[in-house]
Amino acid sequence: MNPTYYELAWLIPALPLFSFIFTALFTQKYKDLTAFTAVAAVIASFYLSIRVTMEMLAGAGTAQVMNIQWIPLGKALNVSVGVFLDPLSVMMLIVVTTVSMLVHIYSLGYMKHEDGKSRFFSYLSLFTFSMLGLVLSDNMLQMFIFWELVGLCSYLLIGYYYTKKTAADAAKKAFSVTRAGDLGFFMAVVICWGYFGTFNFAEIQSLYGQTTEFLARIFPFLIFFGAMGKSGQFPLHIWLPDAMEGPTPVSALIHAATMVVAGIFLVARAIMIFAQTPDTMLWVAYIGGFTALFSATIAVAQHDIKRILAFSTLSQLGYMMLALGIGGSIGLTNTSNGHAGSDLALMGQTAGTFHLFTHAFFKALLFLGAGSVIHSMHTNNIWEMGGLKSKMKITVWTFIIGTIALSGIPPFAGFWSKDEILALCMEVGTVHGYVLFGVALTGAFLTAFYMFRLCFVAFWGKTPASAHPHESEFSMTFPLVVLATLSVFAGLIGNHDITHTLNITSYATFLNPEWDHEAVFHFSIAGISVLVAGLGIVSAFMLYAKRPAEWTSEAHDPLRAKLGKLYTHLENKWYIDEVWSWILNNILFRIAAGCAWFDRNVVDGSVDLVGFMTTRMGLILQPVQSGRLQNYILVVFVGLLFVLGFLYMKVPGILAQMIQ
Repeated sequence: MNPTYYELAWLIPALPLFSFIFTALFTQKYKDLTAFTAVAAVIASFYLSIRVTMEMLAGAGTAQVMNIQWIPLGKALNVSVGVFLDPLSVMMLIVVTTVSMLVHIYSLGYMKHEDGKSRFFSYLSLFTFSMLGLVLSDNMLQMFIFWELVGLCSYLLIGYYYTKKTAADAAKKAFSVTRAGDLGFFMAVVICWGYFGTFNFAEIQSLYGQTTEFLARIFPFLIFFGAMGKSGQFPLHIWLPDAMEGPTPVSALIHAATMVVAGIFLVARAIMIFAQTPDTMLWVAYIGGFTALFSATIAVAQHDIKRILAFSTLSQLGYMMLALGIGGSIGLTNTSNGHAGSDLALMGQTAGTFHLFTHAFFKALLFLGAGSVIHSMHTNNIWEMGGLKSKMKITVWTFIIGTIALSGIPPFAGFWSKDEILALCMEVGTVHGYVLFGVALTGAFLTAFYMFRLCFVAFWGKTPASAHPHESEFSMTFPLVVLATLSVFAGLIGNHDITHTLNITSYATFLNPEWDHEAVFHFSIAGISVLVAGLGIVSAFMLYAKRPAEWTSEAHDPLRAKLGKLYTHLENKWYIDEVWSWILNNILFRIAAGCAWFDRNVVDGSVDLVGFMTTRMGLILQPVQSGRLQNYILVVFVGLLFVLGFLYMKVPGILAQMIQ
């Protein structure tokens, strides 16, 4: 019998792994072979992902298609590695392989003349393998291993230009900050081993109700802390904007489909564990909401095209966390606004991951479009651009499609997923839901404003005399067209009426096929959302659309005059990096210095003391070891007299018996 594509699912991550090994070892001298191998491997993984999705839609259902015992410890614990297929992991397979495939193709043109091309494609393949392994993990320990691999790959790719100090510093910053979050995830894994005796998500969920109150609260928080680091939630967001130091294709992959969505995926995977502690979910929701609004305010005053998109990513990740958190904030056993808590948790999972799904396409489009602009203009500063809409038509108009999608304008993809998050806040029907609805609406206004600010400044007006913009080659524009198409149509699967008319499976039904619920489209909420986004677009148009030719630097930004000192705070990212720097230099370094002193003087000192005492004792006894036989006989004789004297004084009876 021929194997099903489910049974071949292990090849999806294995092919990029093979590409990494092959390109790293055998193709350093053959750059074209490197690129061909990497692209071919990810295309094959994409094809297998599509076939697996088709089998799932045909009714194959959830399955553990591979399970290999790794560390057998008897009854205490058995650690296995495997491939787990369910709707959530299959959705992520589509996202990761689609974006990764297009990024690989785009890189053929973008990295054509770069040194270290073989190294770049080998790292890119390893990155893809790591993320695919993460989403297919069937237990928490396996996920943690791939989680760390993803972090390693981000370090390697952000620091790709390692001879450039800013790139090396950004790589170290990303590695260090995400390690802080990873400590929480690691502690959660240790709790799984020590308390639950299993790493399997389903088994942990069933045992979770038997935990102590303290453990029930701390366990999901530790998982979330790990997700905060990877997904850039405040205050562990500081690494993400600096990650722009890597090549633009890397930025697209990190921000759209791999590292930053790993945290969202982790919380979504453990949603039924989180939902048993609604207080923790409120923290998730509010941290997500704050991150969304906080990052959007910073984006309005940035001038680097990639940094604007980076803060946009932070904001959208906040939206996803907000959805996951507010959905589980009622608890599984409670009801609110006519909805059971378990239904609201699944609604949160659906809304959060659906926004992840649509965001991956239009954010990859925006980053790759930005790369095309930078490749042509040789600058990242939007104020040093202008007039590109007539010079780079494919790049600019696909970029505008991505901007419209991100701004939440119908019928583009971002409209449907953002509307579902807004509707969820109202469906929850609590004060927290209404507050976060207001936060999300404010973020929607700012999103539309800063994205159209970018477009009007960079693409309208006059081209600088020193610039000679030109359209990028086919390998770079083809992925833009594909992603633009997805940015228009991918969101339609979120609307039940549209999917019913087209006779296709909706996103909610695919994600939870046994759950009898479909998201209802709220015209009033959608209308408010579009109105707010429209106000953002109009505001940007009034300020920037008629940009004078003399506006050639950020000093001419009209928003600077209107906001005054507030603009300076936004431009400097609310000085959070400086706060972290102060904490690092004045607190953490001092703690580290104290620990170093204790290690050198107490820990090492105690070891050195043993060696010193041994040496001193040796020096004391050294005269005895003279090498003269008569001295040895004298020492033995004196020692014998000492022993006999001791026996006489303490046990005279024994001495008498010895004499007799």
